[in-house]
Amino acid sequence: MIVEPCRLYAQAAVATLQVLLVCTRGQRAYTSRELDYIFKGVGTEFFKNLTRLTDYAAQEKFNKQQEDHLRDPERHPSPTQWTRVTTDDRFF
Repeated sequence: MIVEPCRLYAQAAVATLQVLLVCTRGQRAYTSRELDYIFKGVGTEFFKNLTRLTDYAAQEKFNKQQEDHLRDPERHPSPTQWTRVTTDDRFF
């Protein structure tokens, strides 16, 4: 169901999301070290995988728009590449 380049990212996102959901249900007491690891390490990994999936989707959309433009430039405008804005961590 998921295209081959995204399978590992999707599996990792689901697995890390499961860890986050189990942790937040409150049925087990976690130490502060465990919570730090879960929310910083696992949470970071979850969002990195989501970022990889969205980057792939944006690239595929750009490629499709590029093909449409090359096929019929009068009907389809030239696409613009989407770029992620990165922020400096010191402001957060």
